[in-house]
Amino acid sequence: MKTLRLFISSPGDVGREREATRRVIDRLQSEFAEHVTLNPYFWEWEPVDLSQDYQSQIPSTADFDIVICLLWSKLGSRLGDQYKLPPDGKETASSGTQYELMHALHGKQQHPEKLPDLLVWVNKAPSPPASSPPLSRQDEDELIRQRRALQDFLATITRDTRTGIFTAAVNRYEVPSEDLGSYTYLDEFEDMMDKKLRKLIQKHIGQRTVKPKPQWQGSPFRDLDVFEFEHSPIFFGRSRAVGEVVRLLQSTLSKPQPCHFALILGASGSGKSSLARAGVLPLLTRPGVIEGIGLWRCAIVRPSDDSADLFQALAAALLRADRKMGAEKTARLR
Repeated sequence: MKTLRLFISSPGDVGREREATRRVIDRLQSEFAEHVTLNPYFWEWEPVDLSQDYQSQIPSTADFDIVICLLWSKLGSRLGDQYKLPPDGKETASSGTQYELMHALHGKQQHPEKLPDLLVWVNKAPSPPASSPPLSRQDEDELIRQRRALQDFLATITRDTRTGIFTAAVNRYEVPSEDLGSYTYLDEFEDMMDKKLRKLIQKHIGQRTVKPKPQWQGSPFRDLDVFEFEHSPIFFGRSRAVGEVVRLLQSTLSKPQPCHFALILGASGSGKSSLARAGVLPLLTRPGVIEGIGLWRCAIVRPSDDSADLFQALAAALLRADRKMGAEKTARLR
């Protein structure tokens, strides 16, 4: 069976799009399971060795079948002088994203018949606000530098610098950072990613139509039961509400003394628990969705669990979650 290697290059400001891309790849893998194996590489989720820098542990993008680059307001962290750009190796890469994309592009130009298909996605929405003000002058200068570096880089790779004529194409979309409907826009991005990536996969396997395989075993209907974390693949129709809760939690990062708390109100039976457990938590806890946080613990506690001390009940729930996480890691290692 054919294997397609996919490299996803994405700075820290596009965590939502990175998670949407992962969902698309998971769905397409299920549908194309009898025809191809999709092997995605998200460097954010790979183990890193302390003895080396990040970039040296990331494989060359030129060796992948499909390279997906997600961009918005920054180009990424600076690299050392040893990381040079093709074709002549004279210019030092300004970031890991630039280094990865230019090596994939060079590979494509050298061997267009077999090396990476390139999908570059650029968010048209205004840059997101700083996540942790008040900023120092140095931090403000770095934000400005990042935005300018990205704009300059996109201009360099997409237009002829002499004539201004477009020489390359990017996929443009819009996912606002503050709009309450931002996750409606994210649904549109996910739909576009699904359509375009699907066509690339079909091109690689030489098939235009594929009979989808079911993505869920058993009934997707829960009757009056709550949708839990594990039911997130079949929890649909609440994207806007999920987006509002996650946006609210993200917005607390910008406060001088943040209080990471969100209260969900609604009538009995309106789906509050399902929204939190099957909608908000699976998205919120994906690495990179909230920049700077890579590991979460989820705990469910009810006031009735310990009527004498609510905080003691919360502590017990957190310990149960910690033990469950440890058991899951042990099971994966066996």
